[in-house]
Amino acid sequence: MDNKPLVDLVNINTDSEPINVPNVPSNMVVNNNVSTPVQSNVNVTNTVSTNNVNNTNAPVGNIQKKKVKKKKFKYTFRKIPMLLPTKIFLCIMGGIFGLCIIAVILGIFIPSVAEFMWFNLRNPYYDLGFKLFNNIPNIGSNLILVLFLVILFLLTIQVIFENFRKIKYKIALIVSNVISCIVFTLLTLFLVLPMGLDFNTYNNSKINEKYFSDNVETVYTEEDLIKLTDYYKKKVMTLSKSFPRIGGEIVYDKDLVLQSTKDLLYMSSAYPFLKGSYVTKVGDFSKYEREKNNDGTMAYTSMFGVIVDSNLDKTIKLNTINHELCHTKGILRESEAEFCAYVAGVNSTDSFSQYSAYYNAFYRLTSAINQIDHEKALDIEEDFTKLCLTDEYSEACNFYSKDVDTFVEGTDAYMGYSYRLRNYKNHKDAFMNILNLLEKNFKAQFVIDEKVVNTGYIYNAISKGSKEVLEIRITVTDDNFVPISNFVKNNQKFLMAFYQYDVDIENDLPEGQEALEYYLKPFDMDDYKYVFGFGDEWYDEYYYERVVRLLLEYEDDKIR
Repeated sequence: MDNKPLVDLVNINTDSEPINVPNVPSNMVVNNNVSTPVQSNVNVTNTVSTNNVNNTNAPVGNIQKKKVKKKKFKYTFRKIPMLLPTKIFLCIMGGIFGLCIIAVILGIFIPSVAEFMWFNLRNPYYDLGFKLFNNIPNIGSNLILVLFLVILFLLTIQVIFENFRKIKYKIALIVSNVISCIVFTLLTLFLVLPMGLDFNTYNNSKINEKYFSDNVETVYTEEDLIKLTDYYKKKVMTLSKSFPRIGGEIVYDKDLVLQSTKDLLYMSSAYPFLKGSYVTKVGDFSKYEREKNNDGTMAYTSMFGVIVDSNLDKTIKLNTINHELCHTKGILRESEAEFCAYVAGVNSTDSFSQYSAYYNAFYRLTSAINQIDHEKALDIEEDFTKLCLTDEYSEACNFYSKDVDTFVEGTDAYMGYSYRLRNYKNHKDAFMNILNLLEKNFKAQFVIDEKVVNTGYIYNAISKGSKEVLEIRITVTDDNFVPISNFVKNNQKFLMAFYQYDVDIENDLPEGQEALEYYLKPFDMDDYKYVFGFGDEWYDEYYYERVVRLLLEYEDDKIR
């Protein structure tokens, strides 16, 4: 037998690249990627013959494991470019924004620009917006919040499409660019344009300066104010007795919003800004809004929605709707919105519209007089307000507010006021019974001229025909509000007013001579100094009761 070398137990193809042998048990040999057991009593020698490669003899089990460094995961966002059409579109949106700023600035210093924007851009644009949200006024009034939520949703979708790797790149590209265009369109149409057009409207010409300028600088006196108030009082007293009533409430079946629209359009020939379309529906306060209504707001207009308190007496409600619809036509100054509502009502062919307008004008003037001279205000109001006590006219009972519907957050006390005590002479027993129940059930405190008095004093004052007014103070919480408010509702004809009140908030309205000067002074014509109409100074200049000045100018012939 020829001498031959031992047969290799591991077949190695020397013509191929070296094989990386995995770590296997020491009793295994590798043969063409297959592990086979090796007898423990057999000596095994691996012989590798190669050209230019050193032979190595090493046990399989001693092959060292190669350390592999793990890579840290790092997510990279897909870069989705903005397409040329999208860039062009965004430039157009940006151009609109820039034009709004320029127009507002020009409108501050050039009245004709502001007026052109008011009549030809602002009002038609808002007419379209109010028409769009006509059937959903509560959404229209909260459009900023809705817009934020919609844009947030769209941006979330955009992020998902751009970075979810399973979505094809072309689809992500299209969706991302479309969403960008939609977002900028929404921001431009429902945020930039409305704000720009309204900022411009703050600098519109004054109504009196534009439509009845003869008396804008006329000096009026307290006597003039009293004369005009007496004129309104006569109108109110006469008209109040002309309507059919059920349970003291006027029978009037016409739709208040449609009647208001009719009255405003009727005046559009004299006041062209009143032209155009109007909403046919108004929204109501939410529960949250009622609870937060610390300032006694009766209605508001916000973006493309008009909201009116449904609990208002219809006499008050019709004029309030007039006021808010005037706002929709670019009348942003509160005193001018009050005046706008007045002229629409008194010039109406509908007697109830006239009554609503005269009623509100009478209320605004007596409110101003109340701050000038409280006793004079009571003298003027007494004949009308006692119609509640004697005839139970609902609008007379609601001439002053009674906050009895919802507990207002932050309220500390319920403050009630009687009519002058002499008006209870024929209702003495019923009134005293109410006071006794208020004291017994709700620990009410009775005050006259800042002095605490008992029920015996009140009884004697009524008998003597006193002109004094009784103040009723009740500590109120969220827990006892309902029984107190129900009691007030059931006995409201005996109580002139009832307010929820925060004792820590001071009344900062002017009084006495200061109030007289404030309500009678001419309007400041230099509105540009307020720029965009922000700040307390601008608000004070055009406060609701400042309509007194406009009414004096408009009705100048009534007091001469």
